Amino acid sequence: MIDRVSTDEDCSRETEILLSHLRLKRKIGYGGFGYVYEGTYRGTKVAVKKMHSNRRNRMLVLESLRAELFVVRMNLSHPNIVRTLGTTSSGPEVDDLPFLVMEFAGRRNLQCVINNTEEEIISPCRRTKYAAQVCRALEYTHSKGIVHLDVKPANVIVDDSDTCKLGDFGCAQRLGDSGNEFTASPSITGTTVYRAPELLRGFCPQTSADIYSVGVLCWTLLTREVPYGAENLQVITWGVVMLNLRPDSHNLAREDQGEAEYQELYKDCWEAEPTSRPTASEFLERLQNIAP
Repeated sequence: MIDRVSTDEDCSRETEILLSHLRLKRKIGYGGFGYVYEGTYRGTKVAVKKMHSNRRNRMLVLESLRAELFVVRMNLSHPNIVRTLGTTSSGPEVDDLPFLVMEFAGRRNLQCVINNTEEEIISPCRRTKYAAQVCRALEYTHSKGIVHLDVKPANVIVDDSDTCKLGDFGCAQRLGDSGNEFTASPSITGTTVYRAPELLRGFCPQTSADIYSVGVLCWTLLTREVPYGAENLQVITWGVVMLNLRPDSHNLAREDQGEAEYQELYKDCWEAEPTSRPTASEFLERLQNIAP
């Protein structure tokens, strides 16, 4: 049997959802620790995250769930963040973890948009819009003392109005009283190719780690390629940490001033020194000044 997670401790009664009011339909996504389903809650369409654990990943799954429950407690409300409505006290089976119930923001994520090269055109205007919306979400979460730590296209939902919403806070951490250090250091590591070098070294994360990830995301929006291609993750980690390796930008054309400024901006985001990266607010200000 898996360890129980107390929703009385981790989530207030106001956000507890009764299983009897919840209906699961089709599976619409998956991640490292479970699946996301389309469902209904009291007649309203919702997305439901159902986590799965086994003996090998049990502690990581519980850690991820606690991070999500912490965010539920924070009651985040922002147009560019997937809103979590609440959690069940448990799953329907004796060993099930609680279900996370979220607003239904859509069935496609930003990675799907990037991959769909035949039907989706990502113009400079659309690209900067996506980048701005993701960074507005981070500006808000950082102001609330939360760092996401797994910013990547697959964790950004694109709704029917072509608006980006940042989701999946399973790696999130809370800022400490000092404002730039965390009160805990979870074992969950996020996604290597989007992860800042100081995190790969095992150092304590700061909000600037999310900005690094935004830089790689912006590169991906421009190139529509996988960062570092099919290279081995150990080689990537060594290169990023020891050789200042970054996704290849050498052959990218700079067709106009706006394109050049966009590239300079995302390169500043992935500076090796965290303090040299722009803040979310500074990123947005510079992005606003880039010609469409």
